[in-house]
Amino acid sequence: MKKEKVSPEALKAPRISYQEIGQTIYVRIHFQGKEVKFSTNIINVKGGELDTKIGIIKGDSEGTKLLTTYRDRMMSFYEKSLEQNKRIDLQAIKMAVLGSSFTAKIPNLLEAIDKWFEFKYHKGSTFNRWTIEKNGYIVDNIKSFLEVEYKKQIILLEEVEPILADKLIQYLKMVRGNQQDHAVRHAKTLKSVFAFAQDNGWIPYNKFANKFYNRGV
Repeated sequence: MKKEKVSPEALKAPRISYQEIGQTIYVRIHFQGKEVKFSTNIINVKGGELDTKIGIIKGDSEGTKLLTTYRDRMMSFYEKSLEQNKRIDLQAIKMAVLGSSFTAKIPNLLEAIDKWFEFKYHKGSTFNRWTIEKNGYIVDNIKSFLEVEYKKQIILLEEVEPILADKLIQYLKMVRGNQQDHAVRHAKTLKSVFAFAQDNGWIPYNKFANKFYNRGV
């Protein structure tokens, strides 16, 4: 029987690195050619220099300690999984890194939208000014709709159902006079926000994942 060839990439241990977007520190885990990224909710308010490879925040011992904990959890999980011959994948590593005691504040919907926008269109991103301004306009429209729909400022992510995107499209068409294609861009942005929320562990799954929106109707 021919022995299955194991790719060199599969033999490599997972790697962890760190990235500062805005003032928020993000963890990046690399494994088997794939990557997952999520927020630590550490805000670098002092503006200390971040060593993206080692995970040291200059002048912030508590933040540095937490980043070191993430690295230690990852390697401990990986080594134990190898010893016990357990299957290892990127999501399992992520959950091990977060840990069962992870109790960081979960943002509400408006806060999650802001965090998504900062993450995608931060100062060091490759998007041009026109693209950033256009998507900022879309975000403002979504927020205006949410104020009308919920009539309150605090909207928990877990409260939101996929039909909200359909209501958003109808609002933009009927109240704002937008065309279908333009309205659909807003619904897709909302879907991206919830995918981002899932990646960060704020929600267990993305209710919008299987939602598809028709253009030009």
